[in-house]
Amino acid sequence: MIFRICMQRLGYPIRIFEKIGMSGTTMIAKNARVVLERNLWKKSGLTNGSFGVVVDIVEGLPNPIHPKLPNFVLVKFDNYIGPTWKDSGAVPVTPIKDEVQENGRNYKCTRIPLRAAYAGKILSFY
Repeated sequence: MIFRICMQRLGYPIRIFEKIGMSGTTMIAKNARVVLERNLWKKSGLTNGSFGVVVDIVEGLPNPIHPKLPNFVLVKFDNYIGPTWKDSGAVPVTPIKDEVQENGRNYKCTRIPLRAAYAGKILSFY
């Protein structure tokens, strides 16, 4: 199952997400390599930029945070040290609320702080 989160469909202008460094559409699936986009628990290694693998995407339960988002995404992080979900080695990543300011207006949005981990290239100029 591939879960696609389109922020525009959730009612948010795409430029708001670009401002916080996130694309308007995020696609994740089981066994996909992902990167955490928020410090959740520094002491245990759940920090911005942590890599992991999606174990499961849990949806269908009543979601008080946002009805169109999954309840949580189970991710097995590479360097996580701490309790896990039902001894699976995975940690539930739940939707979070962000606030972005643009042109004097505050935009509040709800999102899952994960993105696909693609290969990247670092350029260096001497």
